Amino acid sequence: MVQISQIVPRLPRFLRRHRAITFWLSLTGERPVQLVRFFEEHRALLDLRDGFNRLVLIDGSYDNELLQIAKPFLTSGGHYLDIGANCGMTSFGLCTPQTQEHCTFHLFEANPDLIPILHETAQHYESFDLRIVHGCISSKPGTSRLCRRIEHTGAAYVGEEGDVAVNNLCLDDYIAKNKIERIPLAKIDIEGFELHAMRGMRDSMEKGLVEAVILEIAPPWLNRQGHRPADIFEFLADTGYRCFFFRSDDSNRSSESARVEVHGTVLHVYPVEHALIEGQTDIIAFHESIYSNRITDHASG
Repeated sequence: MVQISQIVPRLPRFLRRHRAITFWLSLTGERPVQLVRFFEEHRALLDLRDGFNRLVLIDGSYDNELLQIAKPFLTSGGHYLDIGANCGMTSFGLCTPQTQEHCTFHLFEANPDLIPILHETAQHYESFDLRIVHGCISSKPGTSRLCRRIEHTGAAYVGEEGDVAVNNLCLDDYIAKNKIERIPLAKIDIEGFELHAMRGMRDSMEKGLVEAVILEIAPPWLNRQGHRPADIFEFLADTGYRCFFFRSDDSNRSSESARVEVHGTVLHVYPVEHALIEGQTDIIAFHESIYSNRITDHASG
């Protein structure tokens, strides 16, 4: 039987509609979790009840800016930490011939509903070293309660009203147990819980073992955990990192620009100015022990 994930990419762009997809699923009763291709060569199992996932199917792409800035870090091998993997699109989008032999991908996800989906997608990437870990990345052992939303799997967050308890995992312990010696990049997107995750790998970060970090800055989600964007930046500064915006839409947030050389690729970024943090965005932070001689600052204009 032909599934909706196979039909939509064949349609003209103007016929690809969220309502058409949801109507088809309700009409046919077919499984909402389907294999979706993005950028042609990549694929992931996505729950099409989620509007964000439907958009990947409609556009045939996924956050190109994020993937493009992440790729250079993995060309030299090492371990990539995907903290808050969701359906794994960032990790699977980074599975390329350049990362096939020398990179290990660690996909951490707290939502138990997504773990079997991640494992199912991983079967399509058998030649890659993918390690899927179920747990709530935190600063202390124990358990956390997770609030889940079927219509938005990536919006699950830690809260006392959560309907499921998930075991906590401190990344310093995980890194030591697995004898990980070099992490070129960690991506952290866990709905406001980012500071807890970083506190749980503070030792690794201070040592420069985690060379660069990409993380979401979302004031409402941080506030839900009792944190502010300034708390994130203070922690990163204390552990030896410099912070930059990297998305093109954020170029006007900073009065300066910078170039960062990453294994032969030059990235164009914008220094973070704390007072200008408004709305949701992503930042990238470079550990100065690794990147102090690779960053060139420029005045904008």
